Amino acid sequence: MTQAATLTIDGLGMRFGGLVAVEGISFQVKSGEITSVIGPNGAGKTTLFNCITGFYRPTAGRVLLEAPDRKVEVTRLRRHAVARRAGIARTFQNIRLFKGMSVLENLAVAWHDVLAGSLGHQLAGMFNTPGHVRREAEVIDACMGWLDRFGLAARADDLAGSLPYGLQRKLEIARAMCLRPRFICLDEPAAGLNSDESLELAAELMRLRQETGVGVLLIEHDMGVVMQASDNIMVMEHGRHIASGRPDEIRDNPAVISAYLGEEHSRGGAAISRLRKAGTSPDLLRVEGLRVGYGAGDVLHGVDLTVREGQIVALLGANGAGKSTLLNALFASPLPHGGRVSFAGRQITGLPPHEAAGLGIAHVPEGRHIMPDMTVFENLQLGAILAQPESFDRDLAAVYALFPRLHERATQRAGTMSGGEQQMLAIGRALMQRPRLLLLDEPSLGLAPLITDQIFQAISRINAETGMAIIVVEQSVQHALATADHAYVLRGGRIALSGPAEQLAHSAELRNAYLTGHAA
Repeated sequence: MTQAATLTIDGLGMRFGGLVAVEGISFQVKSGEITSVIGPNGAGKTTLFNCITGFYRPTAGRVLLEAPDRKVEVTRLRRHAVARRAGIARTFQNIRLFKGMSVLENLAVAWHDVLAGSLGHQLAGMFNTPGHVRREAEVIDACMGWLDRFGLAARADDLAGSLPYGLQRKLEIARAMCLRPRFICLDEPAAGLNSDESLELAAELMRLRQETGVGVLLIEHDMGVVMQASDNIMVMEHGRHIASGRPDEIRDNPAVISAYLGEEHSRGGAAISRLRKAGTSPDLLRVEGLRVGYGAGDVLHGVDLTVREGQIVALLGANGAGKSTLLNALFASPLPHGGRVSFAGRQITGLPPHEAAGLGIAHVPEGRHIMPDMTVFENLQLGAILAQPESFDRDLAAVYALFPRLHERATQRAGTMSGGEQQMLAIGRALMQRPRLLLLDEPSLGLAPLITDQIFQAISRINAETGMAIIVVEQSVQHALATADHAYVLRGGRIALSGPAEQLAHSAELRNAYLTGHAA
């Protein structure tokens, strides 16, 4: 049983040049409790974890560990000392196992200080002394105990990379516990898990804190896990602390609802003025029973989705729900495991990306992916490769009319422009392809509110003037629903909610899908 301890985060701040990623964060984590850190994508949660665990040296504030046997200012320690001296272990958003080593060996790595932590231990290992043999047996027993606890004992000799995705997540937590921590920081441990695995994870975390007394600091977008397992929740937005409380308090907190869903929803759904289509146009894109995954883990589990000609569809959901994966799967990257995709009446499941693009699907990925060393004009020329040459001048004039700033910066290197200008260029480049369906992945990511408004005004204008169908993946629920005709909400790789955007904008089900982990 871990000794009682308190981890105090006091005024923590982190700047990267002129960018303020975390500012003035203060809260406490106690042993034997689960404290969740939540907030929209880009709120600064992982940066906060990196400051706590020694991966970043914060530019302001401190982290203090207080226990009966020691008092340590964590922010003064290097990352390996954070684990050893302060007893703070962590896992990562992306699984970081030694996949070419066995399951048991992955856990034994965490005991390196016992087996080879000093010159004496290393010499004892070289000569296989009785003391080393005894220590090695004790370590194996301890590792097998954790494997048994997490249901992995039967897979001890298997390669870690051969485990199903959900078991790899468990193995990471087991390895972190082998560091004998006072606190364990888990960064999105439910990412990529199905609903049953997520519920099992929540139960496992509650057992872990009860039986070992370890304090759990949890970043998680799966609200089912957060609301079930947490004793306390701290909410971040734009790097700042906006709310703290018990799960029932956070669920109904207006500031939290606003952070996730926008001001309109937090005020009970003010009228959203927009033109609505009758919904009688033919289907352009049909996704039926789509299953997609990366390696051993499924991310999408039987997704059904329809986009009509001339329709704007919003694809919503917490970070890690599978939204970007769905867009990528339309280009067979990754290749679907099951289901089918049809476009304009033609089956395109597994069609290579260049062929899907040739049919009239254009993709603006998250992060824009412009050519930074090429000029604005050269980027737009690249976008026109699949279009008819005789339409180039007309299409270029249309893009410049939509985004006058691109005309002004036509000869400027794209990488020297602001984030908003680069987003305009990414959209303009896609329009030069003359698509029938435009896929926009997080068009407002990292943009100021005024620029975000301009981007969504442009999306509406594109749709109104060209009749182009558009799918928008977006964390700003307010902007997405104010622009879209229809919306789908993904949770855990499944459609949790769908319907006309205007109806969803006013629905309690939308709030439940985001803040409780289920639509009900």
